[in-house]
Amino acid sequence: MLIARFRLAAVLLSFLTAFSISSAAKLSAGDLQEWVVVQIEGLVEFKRGDPQWRTLRRGDTVIPGYEIRTGPDAKVLLSRGSESITIEPESSLEFLPPSSNSVTRIFQKIGGAIFKIKERNRKHFEVLTPNFVATVKGTEFSIRADGNGTTLNVTSGTVGVTNKKSNKSVDVSAGQFAMVVTDGGAIATGNLAVRTASPLTTYSAIIAVLAAVSGLCFILYIAMMRKRARVAAAKRQVVRR
Repeated sequence: MLIARFRLAAVLLSFLTAFSISSAAKLSAGDLQEWVVVQIEGLVEFKRGDPQWRTLRRGDTVIPGYEIRTGPDAKVLLSRGSESITIEPESSLEFLPPSSNSVTRIFQKIGGAIFKIKERNRKHFEVLTPNFVATVKGTEFSIRADGNGTTLNVTSGTVGVTNKKSNKSVDVSAGQFAMVVTDGGAIATGNLAVRTASPLTTYSAIIAVLAAVSGLCFILYIAMMRKRARVAAAKRQVVRR
């Protein structure tokens, strides 16, 4: 009788072990909500559940509830299997609890980040910003948020963008961008190659051209004055003779 009970317990244990292994095998890296810090430059800090900021270090694990911020000259690379997030300087990202269907959710408060997400047959990754929500199946894209609005640039794949104010949605494909201004209900889209430069960039370019032209004119003026001086000196020598 005792031996039979041991045999039954062994069978049940084997079944539970096999079931656990099978379930773990079905859980892909995209369903896991853990990111590993693989590279850091400068001061990068994090907090979780309290207002105190702590220094983030290489090898640390980032899980839902973490908020990460980078300093002016700082950058951090996070990895989850074949997926990665690069958080650029002066940025802040919060890793939110996953949704009921295991969708990874990140709130990008401010600054820039580059996302490389593995392609899957369902939408499994969301980036929330103050102006829009970016939903992806798998792609490479970057997002930058500031007080004026939020801009999305897509390098590969397709990203669905939903304006949080108007609830309007568009799909942004590789080589395109989408932009939503603060408190705006529209989504501006276009091709990255023909994207209009900002007024500040245009002004800087004009100043650079004017400076180059002024420098060239100054060089020509000096060369002309030297030539005149040589001619005058030659004439004086002829008169003396």
